[in-house]
Amino acid sequence: MDKNFLKELLEIGSPSGYEKKAAELWVGRAKKFCDMTKIDIHGNGIAGITNVLNERPSSIMLAGHIDEIGLIISHIDKEIIYFQTIGGWDPQIFPGQRVRIHTKTNETIKGCIGRKPIHSLSEKEKTQAVKKEDLWIDVGNKERAKKVSVGDYAVIDYGAEFWNNILVARGIDDRVGAFIILEALLKMKKDKLEKAVYAVATVQEEIGLRGAITSAYSINPSIGLAVDVTFASDYPGANKKNGDIRLGEGPVIAIGPNITPSIHEALVATAKKNKIPYQPILKLLKLNFHNFYSRTKSLIFSEFCCLSFNHSIVFLLYCSSPPKKSNKNFRWVNEGKFFLPT
Repeated sequence: MDKNFLKELLEIGSPSGYEKKAAELWVGRAKKFCDMTKIDIHGNGIAGITNVLNERPSSIMLAGHIDEIGLIISHIDKEIIYFQTIGGWDPQIFPGQRVRIHTKTNETIKGCIGRKPIHSLSEKEKTQAVKKEDLWIDVGNKERAKKVSVGDYAVIDYGAEFWNNILVARGIDDRVGAFIILEALLKMKKDKLEKAVYAVATVQEEIGLRGAITSAYSINPSIGLAVDVTFASDYPGANKKNGDIRLGEGPVIAIGPNITPSIHEALVATAKKNKIPYQPILKLLKLNFHNFYSRTKSLIFSEFCCLSFNHSIVFLLYCSSPPKKSNKNFRWVNEGKFFLPT
């Protein structure tokens, strides 16, 4: 596993709609071993193993979205910059965060998110949740602010760090999924495949799963596997009624009416055969990756969950190259931490 590539991928800012640099990096690596690569008109990065045994092969599509949540500049007033959010944020984490603003001229302007000091808040305001409308980005002075324009995007200024076999980073959701599926292709390249396999780093998932739609039309696969994230429940106060998902206990495999039963059963059978620990999670979402596939193409679908960014890499890679021993060295903690394989 190429940790340096993973770290480089995580360092790039790639909010929904601004995934170009991340997609170019991803495709650049794929070119080293894949039979075909491209970035489609929507921005999806696509790589495939197409030189296979079957002359008219059906295809399998592996998907992991490469976009992240972010900020977009909406107004500039002297050295104060106002923003809107891209994707789903919890505004409570904003105050005091350092950010990187990426300008249209390819400059990076750093700033800090501010709000009214707690000493100036009324007693009522102190009891209220933070609202993004009451926040701003301070870049220090007017000269720096002049380099910023409406429509520039920003991300939290938080890079990727390795703590031995632990990775802590911004935006692991779901660039780790995009990384996983590319690692899977690298493993599969060593074998003679009967079916073509495509990995797609999809775009704009955080604002509507849009890249999954366009790439499904383009590839027209028979089977789709998505690698994405879910929630662990082994933290204080967690509601385990929605699934008792524990970090380090194996990959999460989705089950439910949105998931094709035969594919789910095949994944579970593969895990049991190779003694890979796994955890089931019930998916009852009315609108998810599967629904979009179903609306665009008639295909069989299942979903891996990265146990909030963790285990899917183990399971997905081992589906093509089963290990002699199972690997449970993945762990994720609340928006950004998981164990890497040793």
